[in-house]
Amino acid sequence: MSPRAIVLSTALACFGSACIDDADTKAPGSNSASSPSDDTSTTGTDDTAGAGDTAQGDDTAAGGDTGDTARPEETDADGDGVSREAGDCDDDDATRFPGNAETCDGVDNDCDGAVDSPNPVDGFTWYRDADGDSWGTDADAVVSCDVLDGYSRVGGDCLDSDERANPGAVEVCDEIDNDCNGTTDIGAVDGSTYYRDSDGDGYGDADTISVGCAMPVGYVANAADCDDTSVAVNPAGVEVCNGADDDCDGAVDETYDSTAWYRDADGDGRGDPLDARVSCFPPSGYVVASNDCDDGDPSVHGDMLELCDEKDNDCDGITDEDLSDLLFYRDLDGDGYGTPLDVVTDCAPVSGYVSEGTDCDDYDDDIRPGRAEECNGIDDNCDDAVDEGWPTYLFWPDTDGDGYGAGDPMAACEQPPGHVDDNTDCDDSSDVVHPGMYADCEGGGDEDCDGEVDEGPDFTFYRDEDGDGFGDADTTLVACSPPVGWVWDDTDCDDTADDVHPEYREFCGDVVDNDCDGLGDDEDPDCDCPDHGYVEDEDLGTRTGASVATGSTLSDDDTYTYGECGSSGARDRFFLFEAPETGCYTITTEGSTYDTLLRVLDACEGTSIACNDDYGGLGLRSRVDVSMDEGDTVFIVVDGWSSGSAGPYVLNIDHDTGGLCP
Repeated sequence: MSPRAIVLSTALACFGSACIDDADTKAPGSNSASSPSDDTSTTGTDDTAGAGDTAQGDDTAAGGDTGDTARPEETDADGDGVSREAGDCDDDDATRFPGNAETCDGVDNDCDGAVDSPNPVDGFTWYRDADGDSWGTDADAVVSCDVLDGYSRVGGDCLDSDERANPGAVEVCDEIDNDCNGTTDIGAVDGSTYYRDSDGDGYGDADTISVGCAMPVGYVANAADCDDTSVAVNPAGVEVCNGADDDCDGAVDETYDSTAWYRDADGDGRGDPLDARVSCFPPSGYVVASNDCDDGDPSVHGDMLELCDEKDNDCDGITDEDLSDLLFYRDLDGDGYGTPLDVVTDCAPVSGYVSEGTDCDDYDDDIRPGRAEECNGIDDNCDDAVDEGWPTYLFWPDTDGDGYGAGDPMAACEQPPGHVDDNTDCDDSSDVVHPGMYADCEGGGDEDCDGEVDEGPDFTFYRDEDGDGFGDADTTLVACSPPVGWVWDDTDCDDTADDVHPEYREFCGDVVDNDCDGLGDDEDPDCDCPDHGYVEDEDLGTRTGASVATGSTLSDDDTYTYGECGSSGARDRFFLFEAPETGCYTITTEGSTYDTLLRVLDACEGTSIACNDDYGGLGLRSRVDVSMDEGDTVFIVVDGWSSGSAGPYVLNIDHDTGGLCP
C-alpha cells in the first residue's frame, strides 16, 4: 500500500471511532481555531479549551474538543464517484478508483495494488503450453498485457504433455490423436489403404476406402469387387445369364447365346423395332415381338384390328380401312336415346349422338324407351300406348269449375285437367249451382241440386263475437249465407278474446289457453321454450309463394337488437312461419324498395339461424336458404341495413321438396 493509502486508512479508522485525526489533518467540514465557521457559545463568545467546555461541536487550538463527534465530509477531487476516504488511490485521476476496469496502460486502474492485472479488458488471452509445441490447452487460459513464459497465444492442444499432439500435427501410426480431431491413427500418413467389403465376399469396393494403421471391421486389403452389394458377384463368381458381370471380368453373360429384345413402352406386348437390346434373357420392359409402329399407344400394333378412330391400328400404313358406316341419332335430352329425325353417318360415335334412335320425345329425359310407364297421360316408354298397365277410372267434365261434373265421362288412371270424379252437378254452366251449395234460398232455382226449389237454408253458422275468424259452438244460426259476425268454424274456446283461438300461438305465463288445445301452460309443449321475449307481428301460418306478406316497416319498432350480419338499429317486422313440408326454403325481400336485411330465428329458442344483407343478383335486397322439416317454426325478421333503412317491403317464400339446402 502507498503512503497516501496508509494515511487515508488511518483517517477513516479515526472517523469510525469518532476521534480526532492522528495525523493532525482535518476532514472537510471539521472546525479549527482559525476557521470562520468556528463554533461559538450561546452568548456569542469564542469557545476556548477548558475543563468546563462540554459543547459537542467546539474545537480547541490544541487539537479540538474531545467531545466533538461530527462526521467530516468526504473528498472526491477527481469526480470519479469514489472519495479518498472510500478508497480512491489517486483522487487527482478520474481513471483510477476501486471497481474500475483494469487496462494495459501501466497504471493501477482499480486501486487493488496491482498494475495491469488481473484480467485487463484489453489484454491478450494466453494458453498454457506445457509441452512447448506452440499450442496451448484451453483448460488453462489467462488474460495478460505482457508475453507470458510457458504460454501460447493459440489454444486447442488436446494433449499438452506431448509435443507430438496438437491441431497442427500430422496423424501417424503411434496410438496418439496427433491432429487432435478426436480419432486415433485414422487417416495416418504412414497407414495402409483398406476397401469396404459390404457383401462380405472377401472382395472390396475400390470407391469406398479407409486409410489407417489397422484394418477396420468390414474392410479388406483388395479392391477387386465390381459389385459390393452382391455376395455372388466377385472375381471368383460364376457367370450366369442375368445381365450382370458375375465374375468381374468386364464381360456380361459371356458364353451364353443372345437374342434381340424390343422396347414395349405402352405395354401392348409388341416392341418398337427402333429400340432393341441384345441379351440372353429379356430385359425389363422389353419383348421379343417388334411389330409396333406406335409404342406410345396400346391400341396400335401389328396384331391389332382396325378401329374407327383415325389411327392406323394394324400398322399397315392405312387408316380406318374396310370399316362400315354407322348411323347415330341426336340425343338432345341426354337420356341415351336419340331422335330418328336427326341422323348422322360415321364409323365412330359422334359427340351429342347415340346409336339408339327410338326416343319419342328428345326434349324430356324422363320419356324414353325401356322405362316404367307412369299414370300421367303421357307415353313414358315410347311404345305408342298411354298409361298402359294402370287401372282406369271415370272422370266427368267440370265446365264451371265448381268441383262437380256432368256430361260424358272420360276413362283415365288419374284425374285429367278440367274433370272431376263426381257427376252430380245439375247445372254445369254455373259455379253457384251444385250439390255442395249450403242453401237453396229464394231465387227460383235448385241451387243445391236436390230436386227442390227454394226450400230454404240447410247450413249452420257460428257466432264470432271477437272477430278472430273462429266461432262459438254454443251459439248457432241457420241461414242461407253467414251474416256479419258469424262464421263456418265452431272451434273457438273463448269467443270474447281475439287472441284465443286454435291458430293462435300459446302465450306462456298466464292462465289462458290461447291455442284452444285444452292444455295449461304447465302441460303445453309450446311452453318448453325459453322466454326470449320475441312475439310475431304477423302469423304467416304455412303460406308460401310470392308476396306472402307486404307492408311497410316505417311504423314498426326495433325489436331485434343484435347485428351479427349488419345493423341492429333499424325498424323490423317479425313473422311467424311454419314449414308445410320438409325441404329447402328460399326466403327473399325481392320487390322491396329499401336496403333490407333478412334474418331467420328459431321460434322456440330465439337464436339466429341465418341472415343476409345484400344478395348477389338482388342488389340491396336479401335472401336466405334454410333447411326445414315439416312442422318446424321460425321467426322471419324483415330488418334494415342501417338505422335509417325502412320502408315498403315484399316477403317471398319459395321451397323445394327435393331435399335439404346444399
